Amino acid sequence: MISQPSKVWSRQSAVRQLSPAQRRILQLIGQGKMTKEIAEEMRLSEKGVNYHRGIINSRCRLHSVAEAVHTALTLDARPS
Repeated sequence: MISQPSKVWSRQSAVRQLSPAQRRILQLIGQGKMTKEIAEEMRLSEKGVNYHRGIINSRCRLHSVAEAVHTALTLDARPS
């Protein structure tokens, strides 16, 4: 089983490799925004936001919205 520090490090590395738009979406998820709200704020379609959320979940190995929120709040998900 992977230890907790390894999980944090690998997620931190994965977050750094996300595009600025994907990091912004992750940050907005951390603020509790819904897909429709994120789409409006970023001027994207809901399908576009869901596409990026899928990439975020895959690259960061997130399995729930709760994990995405936790990741956004504990790791630096701000766009660079």
